[in-house]
Amino acid sequence: MGKMTRTGGPGLGPGGFCVCPKCGFRKGHYPNLPCIEEKCPKCGAKLLREGSEHHLKIAEKRSKKNEDSRSH
Repeated sequence: MGKMTRTGGPGLGPGGFCVCPKCGFRKGHYPNLPCIEEKCPKCGAKLLREGSEHHLKIAEKRSKKNEDSRSH
């Protein structure tokens, strides 16, 4: 099983990327440094781990919003 997170769930491992939920900035993830503890150098928002539950929820909302705006 993967590394455990503060919330008790398995971590996403040492690789991957940190992404900004506001402007889309993307950078490599550093092991033992949670993305949420880093800020985007472009807009200052907290970064999220690409593929994490939070990142997927934001991407889903953004996708739905785009679909709604296209249908009007």
